[in-house]
Amino acid sequence: MPASSSAAASHRRQARLRREYLYRKSLSTKESSDYEAKRRIRDALSQGKSLPTELRASYDKLKQDIDHEDAKHEVNTSHVDDEYGDAGWSDPRVCVTTSRSPSSRLKQFSKEVKLLIPNSCVSI
Repeated sequence: MPASSSAAASHRRQARLRREYLYRKSLSTKESSDYEAKRRIRDALSQGKSLPTELRASYDKLKQDIDHEDAKHEVNTSHVDDEYGDAGWSDPRVCVTTSRSPSSRLKQFSKEVKLLIPNSCVSI
């Protein structure tokens, strides 16, 4: 019986991951169409041409988005890039924890682990 419950949990996990992937992919298609519209507006404004007719209705919202973008959000990214998108901007913070009432040896060990891991803190 335990084997079937772990198999069911594995199927549920796979189904959840599949739903998350499809949801993120659908978001990326919408983001890519928004990016393309913003790019066409930027090009038209920089060249002094008139706006394309299909973008005139949404120009105010897109222009506001363009004004608020920074260099990081100016380029189009895929849903795969999100996990490591902020890597290198700041160092991760590691918290070393212990049990509720740690022994003196465990406290000493956690302090030594803190010294091994850069940018870490100890919660005793």
